[in-house]
Amino acid sequence: MIVSQAGEQRRRQAGFSLVELLVVLLIIGLGVKFVSSTGGDNSTQQLRAQARTFANHTALLAEEAVLANQQWGVDIYREIVDGEDRYGYRWLRRNNDKKWQLAYLPDSPEDVLFDRGIELSLTLDGLGEKVEIDEKREIDDWQDPRANQLLTDEERQSITEQLAAKIEDQSEPVLPSIWLLSSGEISAFNLSIISIGDADVPGSEDSVIYVVGDALGRIKLSSELQEDE
Repeated sequence: MIVSQAGEQRRRQAGFSLVELLVVLLIIGLGVKFVSSTGGDNSTQQLRAQARTFANHTALLAEEAVLANQQWGVDIYREIVDGEDRYGYRWLRRNNDKKWQLAYLPDSPEDVLFDRGIELSLTLDGLGEKVEIDEKREIDDWQDPRANQLLTDEERQSITEQLAAKIEDQSEPVLPSIWLLSSGEISAFNLSIISIGDADVPGSEDSVIYVVGDALGRIKLSSELQEDE
């Protein structure tokens, strides 16, 4: 009788272990299903993150323009990278000669490329139509004048000649896509950041996030063209 009870207890323990194993397998299965069903949401979140990065960078640059009492701008461009059309942006600053040059912000990348499969569409207030996004072009660099102290006269002359050659090759000067003025005003704009859906993936659709800036320098994200967050 004692042996029979022990055997029954072992069978119960084995039964409980089997149930626990089935529960674990069920949870894992539900977890995999949840991850696969939210893949599109992750893509949208990544798109929103890149849009927010652009908005934050531009807002920071607008503040820098006011603090430094200088005219800054954002150059939005496209270029071919590894055989693919990619979109990106970089900073411009207007120097004392009223020429636009590349500029750099502390703790900020010099050049930002959007992910593959992302396209941009820019509209400026007052024009009422899309602005063509030009191909990336070479442009004069602006550096801290103190850096020149580390160069010899020969090196400075060589750099000056190289920059002059670049400028001479350009039929037209590079102008900012978005102007950020020292007064705090900016070019009112609407930038559509579009993630193109994968035609090979069933149910994959285009996603779009709008970055909207008004003339007073307020920059926001919007999931709808006429509805700001």
